[in-house]
Amino acid sequence: GYDIAFQKTLGTMPVGTKVRMHYSGLNNTIEGILVHKGNPNPSIYDSSCNGAWIWLNHSGIVAEHGGDDHNYPFSYSNSDYPNSDAFDICESKAKERINTAFSYAIKSVKLPYYNTSQGKVMTLGNGVSCQVFLLSLVEFGFSATDDIPQEGCTLDYFKNSSVDKTGKEIIEGSSWESGRYLHATRSVSMLDGGYCYYINSKNAYDRVLKREERAYRWYPAFILPYDVKLNDNNYIIT
Repeated sequence: GYDIAFQKTLGTMPVGTKVRMHYSGLNNTIEGILVHKGNPNPSIYDSSCNGAWIWLNHSGIVAEHGGDDHNYPFSYSNSDYPNSDAFDICESKAKERINTAFSYAIKSVKLPYYNTSQGKVMTLGNGVSCQVFLLSLVEFGFSATDDIPQEGCTLDYFKNSSVDKTGKEIIEGSSWESGRYLHATRSVSMLDGGYCYYINSKNAYDRVLKREERAYRWYPAFILPYDVKLNDNNYIIT
């Protein structure tokens, strides 16, 4: 008989697998983590969210795009995530730097987010339409409160890793480990719409004025189909 080589795909890899991809800038390579497989909760997430969730654990996602990247806050105008500068940077600057060898496969999804004007989390088909996005606080494993919206649920990777362990992994791979803001989320304050949430270098969440959060602290994510292939070195390939 013949030996048939095993083809690795995202669907065959366990949550926690580190994957690599070619990326414009950053020495043309960047690492991500497979943080979830499937729809985290079909009663909250649209069916489009069923897939392999990849989280880019590198703070330089837009830092080398241009000299003015640090001038992009979460939102100068206190907009909610769908109309924020944060959303635009993920959908434009971050997405365009992902190598086109697999960027065609990034899914268009609808994610739960908090709508300040309506005073509620928009879920299912009413979620924000996007391809590259920031995770919410609860997706990172923090609990919803009277100020933190229930924007989804904890992704599997963050269930299996303590927040402290996850935070240390981020810091060790980041050139910004001494910075005040470690990375941003798409979560905004329900009690004061002028604030958004970030996770700091002490692996705890805190609020910051939307106009003060900066793009170079972001670690965005995207969702790919299960059949996207990996080579022997875990690089995403066509």
